[in-house]
Amino acid sequence: LEVIGGRLRYRLHRGEGPSEGWVSLKLKDKDLVVPADRRETGKRFDAAAPIPELLCVQASDAHGTLRDVRASLSEIEQAAWKKLRESDHKNEKSDLSSFEESIKDLLYLAWKRENRKRVVLLLAKLLQFSSEKSWDRAARIVCQQLCLVCWASSMVDVEYYAFRDSDSPIVVVCGFGGSHLD
Repeated sequence: LEVIGGRLRYRLHRGEGPSEGWVSLKLKDKDLVVPADRRETGKRFDAAAPIPELLCVQASDAHGTLRDVRASLSEIEQAAWKKLRESDHKNEKSDLSSFEESIKDLLYLAWKRENRKRVVLLLAKLLQFSSEKSWDRAARIVCQQLCLVCWASSMVDVEYYAFRDSDSPIVVVCGFGGSHLD
């Protein structure tokens, strides 16, 4: 890696994409890369300082792209339910991309351990609802993202998440250092 004038030069180590290239260090006047011991102001980094919840930028697993999530977890949850209910599930060629994007936003927010349980439980509810309605395409989207939450979390053992009501399923996720799911 090499930084020159606000741009970062990179080389691909694994996955798909260009073998090398340049990316900007800023996204809409927000620094994407800050030295570990310094803030934007140049003062020493204070580990206790709050991190804004409304901006979560993560690299995508598949394409090495950046994802800009500008909503709170509860807003994205509501949007996912709304988009799921508004989608045309009878037409096999209908566009579910807006629903899929809200589910991907949830996945990126689940990288934070404190969000993971809430995201996993929501994905389980969405999967159950989609399955009960026989909305197979939506169920596949949710199931894939649920698996990615488990895989990307680098779970070493088994974790389970239970809902408060007894009618909902218990979600059991198993992993081994993030390398596979059983």
